[in-house]
Parts: sequence; C-alpha cells; structure tokens
Amino acid sequence: MKINKMIEKIEIINTAKKQTEKLYSDFEYRNNILNKINWINEISHFWFEKTAPKIKDGSEILELGASSTINIKYCKKNYNSYTLSEKDTSILNVLENKGDLKQFNNYKILTLDAMDISSVIKQKKFDRIIACNLLEHLKNPEIQLINWYEAVKPGGILSLLQPCDPGILWRIGRNLGHRQSCISKGLNYDLIMALEHINSANNLITISRQLFPKEARINYFPFILKSWNLNLFYAIHIKKVM
Repeated sequence: MKINKMIEKIEIINTAKKQTEKLYSDFEYRNNILNKINWINEISHFWFEKTAPKIKDGSEILELGASSTINIKYCKKNYNSYTLSEKDTSILNVLENKGDLKQFNNYKILTLDAMDISSVIKQKKFDRIIACNLLEHLKNPEIQLINWYEAVKPGGILSLLQPCDPGILWRIGRNLGHRQSCISKGLNYDLIMALEHINSANNLITISRQLFPKEARINYFPFILKSWNLNLFYAIHIKKVM
C-alpha cells in the first residue's frame, strides 16, 4: 500500500513536469493556457524596455530563454542583430513558420542552453544580453549571472526581467488572475510554480547587488516603491565596466 502511495506521488510530480515541458515546446498548448494573461506580460516587457539603458546603434543582442516575440517587439530597433535563443526552439520555429517574425529585422534563432553559453562566447560577445523570467528557474543563479556578464562586451548591458515571486502583490495578483485560469485548464499550477520558481526575488536581488554593487540598477513595476513585496516585476540592468 505504501509503495502504491509513493508511486502516486511521483506520478503527480512527473505529470507537472510534463505539463511544464509542453508549455515550452507546444505552441498551441502554450497559447491556449497562457492567452488570457498575455496582457500583463505585454505591459511588463514594454516597461522593461523603457527602463533599459540606451545602447549604441548597430549593437548585437542576445536574448536567453526566448520562447516568444514579446521582448523583441518592444526593444528599440537600432540593433544590428537580435538573436532569440532557447534550449528548445520548437515554439520559435512555429512563430517563424507562421511569419510572426518577419516584422522584425535582422533576427536570428539559436538553439542554446542558457546554463551553458560557453560555445557561443568563444566565437563572440554581445552588446546586450537579455534574460526575461528565466533566472528564477535556474540552479546556481550566481554562476549564471557571472557567465552572462562575461559574455557582454565592455560597455554593454546585461538586462534581467524577473517576477516578484513570492512577494505579497505577486501572490495576490496571480490568485486573482492566471492561477485560476491555469487550474481550470487542467494545469497543476501550484506544484509547477513550486518546482520551477526555485529562486526567490529577494535572493536574486541580493545576489545581484553583492556581485555588482556599482553596476546594477534595479527598477520595480508597477510602483516606484523599492520593494519586491509590493510589486509584480523588477528589472535589473547591469552595465559592464570598460
């Protein structure tokens, strides 16, 4: 009986992991699940790019963990190239085949694991590296930040957009909005968040400030209060010293 119970618990976890993988690889499934919350994502990326420091014309940009066109849409179009990279580029490939990427100039799609970008930086570095809603998922975030920073050219920018999870306003917002929508679609939302969001906002902000005390600039949305508890998102822009 105990073995059966344990098998059931493991199956619950495995099902949640499969749902997560499908969100990152199946365009129709992802669109069906997340369509109702796209508006808040749109606003957060619009705000994120407004807070970003200016970069020189003709810059080369790399977005890590890009599973949509939402950030390139709001990025200032003065770049020479914008590379959308993801470990699994299935959704990006669907968007390209649908023609959704044609509106953007000089874009590239690259299969790349954000936790191992050594193969890319051996060839070149970037004027700006962007990671949106990514660092909260990754093990050893301090190592990832250092590696990403090293992949930025001197004078360039490392830009991070992150959810204020588990802040008070973030938890209220998701309970009033997309949590119920996701559950109604059969998604094990709470378990997925517990398994996926392994780094809290407070920890990531502290790590960023400790690693880059002079370079990191932090902004909060939607309020100017410098509190991850009373906001929904925060942006960290780290300028690499010359």
